[in-house]
Amino acid sequence: MDQAKLLGLLIGAVIGAMYAAWQLRALARHERMQREQGQAPKVTSMIPGSMIRVAVLLIVLIGVQMLFPKANLLWVAFGVGLAYGIPFLWRLWLMYSRRK
Repeated sequence: MDQAKLLGLLIGAVIGAMYAAWQLRALARHERMQREQGQAPKVTSMIPGSMIRVAVLLIVLIGVQMLFPKANLLWVAFGVGLAYGIPFLWRLWLMYSRRK
């Protein structure tokens, strides 16, 4: 694997992991607030906050492209998807297994 791909994968993994942690923290805070109010958690009430987080993610990706022009962007995207997807697949699996 050449340096551009490895750099892209590493940068993407860091961004994806940080973004996943941010999303999961916001989800936990939202669910806690809903439980404290005695309501069932609703996904639709989280949409405004998630749009801001997506906008920040896009700005960070543009910044990475300018700061690290040698990083392979395809591998940055792969790293983000991998590091972001694993925690959410794990959370979905836990949610599904509790329902049984």
